[in-house]
Amino acid sequence: MISSDRVHLWCRQLEPSPDAVAAEYALLSPDECARAERLVRAPARDRYVLSRAGLRRVLAAYLEVDPRMPAFSYSAHGKPFMENSELSFNMSHSGDRAAYAVSRTRDTGIDLEFLGRRVARAQVAKRFYAQEEQAALEAAEEGDRDRTFFSIWTLKEAYLKAQGTGISVPLDSFAVLSAGEDSALLRQDGDPHAAQRWKLVAVELEG
Repeated sequence: MISSDRVHLWCRQLEPSPDAVAAEYALLSPDECARAERLVRAPARDRYVLSRAGLRRVLAAYLEVDPRMPAFSYSAHGKPFMENSELSFNMSHSGDRAAYAVSRTRDTGIDLEFLGRRVARAQVAKRFYAQEEQAALEAAEEGDRDRTFFSIWTLKEAYLKAQGTGISVPLDSFAVLSAGEDSALLRQDGDPHAAQRWKLVAVELEG
């Protein structure tokens, strides 16, 4: 079992062969299968199946149960959790990767973004980033701005997912510092002690 002062990070390569997708589909609950079937595009559907089954496999390893056994409930903003369990978990997938964060008794969130994804960097930052984050992006070397942009974005998404609020909170109402393992929450409007309560870490996956 994971200790209460640790957060475990798991990663999975999503390889959507027909046999793999069929095998992993069999692990999903009826509501997960229904959600998969609502995804019209096959690549998106296959990635959902593989990433969701991956979450079940990760949690099953901690619980020592069959991967089909974990039963999920959902918060008002759609964050999954398990009733009567100390495990806190979150997942994200982007491209052909999925990532999972698991902890015990700690609220946990994770976000994964593909660094090569094209995005209107300046426009997005101006609309959604706090002033401190916009300043950090502008100060970055031109060749490092994509990395800085996505690192800030993933930290912001992970923070909101850990809180379970989703984007119901304005993205510029809080600010993060992107600095690898020394990343941090700088401030949260309306909560002067938030920066002391939350730990943020930015991790770059290889490959």
